Amino acid sequence: MPIAYSSASRSTTVSVGEAAQLLGVGRSLAYELARWQGQLAPGVPVIRVGGRRYRVPVRPLAQALGIDEDELLARLGREGRRDA
Repeated sequence: MPIAYSSASRSTTVSVGEAAQLLGVGRSLAYELARWQGQLAPGVPVIRVGGRRYRVPVRPLAQALGIDEDELLARLGREGRRDA
């Protein structure tokens, strides 16, 4: 049976640049960590999509920052938006 997705579903990943902004590190450093360590911080994995695109799961990032997922997305201005 197919899974129905709502157009109002919450984002489950953010870009490395957005994650870097929330973590207070530069984008270049964040991409370097993604490439060489596969994570931005302990417990915050980076998912490689295709050849050169990376995504960061919202849940572990929010946990590392000590905030909930809704707050994380609100700080990025992404409430209710789907992944881009």
